[in-house]
Amino acid sequence: MALYTNKLVTTNYWPGPARERSIPVYYTIPVAALSTPLAIDFIYNKTPCVFAGSVLLYLWGEKEPQERKVKTMKIWFDMDGTIANLYAVDGWLDMITARDTRPYEIAAPMLDMLALAAFLNDAKANGHEIGIISWTAKNGTAEYNARTAMAKREWLARNLPTVTWNEIRVVAYGTDKRTATGGGILFDDEEPNRVAWGRGAYEPREILEILARLG
Repeated sequence: MALYTNKLVTTNYWPGPARERSIPVYYTIPVAALSTPLAIDFIYNKTPCVFAGSVLLYLWGEKEPQERKVKTMKIWFDMDGTIANLYAVDGWLDMITARDTRPYEIAAPMLDMLALAAFLNDAKANGHEIGIISWTAKNGTAEYNARTAMAKREWLARNLPTVTWNEIRVVAYGTDKRTATGGGILFDDEEPNRVAWGRGAYEPREILEILARLG
């Protein structure tokens, strides 16, 4: 709430019931010719409060502040080599070539999952959307790709159980990720994918830093 008065108000107390401060607090509030001055105690966060001191505020009017508009966006994550350490799995390529989904299932997380989950949930609370955009294996069959997609979903559920994704897209190898998602920001370990995405594409090492900025 924005308060308007023709006086400089000085008090040793913070507005509100007996919440004393150790130093004086000065309120300089501009005049707004809205109505006849009205003598009241104080209004703080829309709740009438009594000054702990003896200063009386002369209120000319009140005005609701405009809410700060936060630009929301879609935040997309690749999986393999970005949040799941697929390429550190011993024999991963031979297993994938043999249509084995174990590399996707046993890949270790690549960053602190508790920290990531906290940032992701904060981002959603602030109106952002979060999603996965990940490829299936190169030359994978339809049947193997379906099992791969299931393995990736299970990996997410196991390693980020407190996160509810807006979208999880496991698409064919080589799919243009910006076209498949409509844009936003992307975290991806593959440089060609970041180049194709353009502005708003980041490396995995930047994940927590960028999410912290979004708040």
